[in-house]
Amino acid sequence: MIRQNPYKYRKFLHPIVYESFVKKIVFLGAESTGKTTIARELGKIYKTQWMSELGREYWDKYHDSAGKLSMDQLLDLAKKHLSKEDALILKANRYFFSDTNAITTEMFSRYYHGKAHPELIKIAKENKQRYDLWFVCDIDIPYEEDGSRSGETHRIKFQKQIIDDLNKRGISYTLLRGNLKERIKKAQSFIDKY
Repeated sequence: MIRQNPYKYRKFLHPIVYESFVKKIVFLGAESTGKTTIARELGKIYKTQWMSELGREYWDKYHDSAGKLSMDQLLDLAKKHLSKEDALILKANRYFFSDTNAITTEMFSRYYHGKAHPELIKIAKENKQRYDLWFVCDIDIPYEEDGSRSGETHRIKFQKQIIDDLNKRGISYTLLRGNLKERIKKAQSFIDKY
């Protein structure tokens, strides 16, 4: 029974074993590119767990008067993100969708401070093996300001940095373009083939 449906009978599997059955899918991209919406909608479609960006919530709570987080806070954020992901993965059904990961946190550290905590660099490097599918949400949809974002100019620059960084790391990704429905449909087609 477990071999036929490990998701249904997960209670009989050790968490480390069960985690290996769940395909982890991450969405990256600059601000206002639909990552949260896509992760949430795919979670509904596949009846599984998804995770919104923890960074926004963390930033709202801890940023300084200049709107920055310290290098230690960014490391803490990356650890908390991983911990929350790990807990949700154990409840996931076949797939797990995550908005953002430690690579983005490392990039924000370099943006704020010109460098990153060595432990954050290590966590970001380990992300290469953590996720099964990588999607980058493109900037071809209108920018929406929510009062905490850095602006359209920063979005363009940050998007280029994200793509350059993934290429340097040798991480294969799929670029999602078009409106949100088109992005979700394209992601679905890749997931279903996977």
